[in-house]
Amino acid sequence: MPAPTAVPLVLRDGDRARLTEVAASDASIAVRARIVLLAAAGTGNSTIAATLGVSRPTVVTWRNRYVAGGLPALGDRERAGRRRRLDDRAIVTATLEPPPRMLRATHWSARLLGQQLGVGHSTVARAWQAYGVRPHGTETYRFATSPEMVVHVADVIGIALTPEARILALRVHPTERQGRHVQRAAALATGVGPIEMYVALRAVLDDPAAHAQHSAADLGRFLQVVERAHLTAAQRGPTLALVVADPATLDRPEVAPWIAAHPRVARHHVPGLAAWLDLVEVCLTIVEHPATQRGAEGCVPELDELLRGVAQGEGGLRTPFVWTSRIRGVRG
Repeated sequence: MPAPTAVPLVLRDGDRARLTEVAASDASIAVRARIVLLAAAGTGNSTIAATLGVSRPTVVTWRNRYVAGGLPALGDRERAGRRRRLDDRAIVTATLEPPPRMLRATHWSARLLGQQLGVGHSTVARAWQAYGVRPHGTETYRFATSPEMVVHVADVIGIALTPEARILALRVHPTERQGRHVQRAAALATGVGPIEMYVALRAVLDDPAAHAQHSAADLGRFLQVVERAHLTAAQRGPTLALVVADPATLDRPEVAPWIAAHPRVARHHVPGLAAWLDLVEVCLTIVEHPATQRGAEGCVPELDELLRGVAQGEGGLRTPFVWTSRIRGVRG
């Protein structure tokens, strides 16, 4: 039975003839043009990579660049000036795909990934620094938090955006617990958490008046539901981790008793709202990755934009947004 084709990339008007001409030439961007043409034909990313002898992250990067900027985006970037945010996110997304076996590397270095993507290693390093993340091992990452997180992110199970607190709840596998059970858990991951959060937030933004009627944010209740979701979906060795934008959040009267009763819960913070939102975006991208690998359409860019708007008071929502995972019947 033939494998299903990917959703074809939509070409801009008049681009096909020019792409075909470039693909047949010896120009430095010929391979990039071939990637776009194959993507427009509905060929999957892995098949394109195998056909052209490049890595899958390379395919993803040039697809994303064409979508963002058309033909001009396939050219080499100018080295001067500030990089666009989309470029940084494309690099971080490419980081999630393990290096091809022929490279004999367990994780990307900035230089190795730069060579695969056709950008300088300093560009990769800056993107990792901008998002506070870099690869550490197979599907394991270092996060610029205090204290530093070096983990495999298994799932996002809760988020609280209130005037008093910014909390991200994660299920993680610390590096010392890496093993076959972690690999099996990664293989079975659904990647549906971000779409569930997106649907919930979209519903709130579409009807803020209805949301305002039951919008009181009880952070103690939020943590209890997060704990239930974590325990209900427990696999071997996962840890519950909370990441906050302000460490004072953990000392709040409605939070401190729960924290004191759960000393084994990992606690981390990042310096400020902007860095916290960047970490949220990266974690959602990691969680969604299994779904996008199977050909599903990702929602993280749109979800990230909505979350940033709500967090910064620009999304039209004047009440708290609290979401918890609905794993196996768990309700928030």
